[in-house]
Amino acid sequence: SVAEITINSLITLWAIEFSALLAAAYLPAYMILRSRALMIAEPADKPAESREWLKESGLDLNFLQMISRILTIIAPMLASPVINILSQFVQ
Repeated sequence: SVAEITINSLITLWAIEFSALLAAAYLPAYMILRSRALMIAEPADKPAESREWLKESGLDLNFLQMISRILTIIAPMLASPVINILSQFVQ
């Protein structure tokens, strides 16, 4: 029905807005902190030592940590389709 389509569209719109809001808050801060950590982690001529220092200081994100942060940002967008799928089982 038209009401269901409208409700689903509004839910999707809000999900996209909240994901964009999370990305707008997290990504610039991450980029600034990451660039400052790389500046501190000198010497630049020895990238292995810099990488090790970042890891010891807890400033180096591995692949799984990055994926978890990305999933956190897009979680509102993922919730909308999941709700639609689950609502079909309830009816």
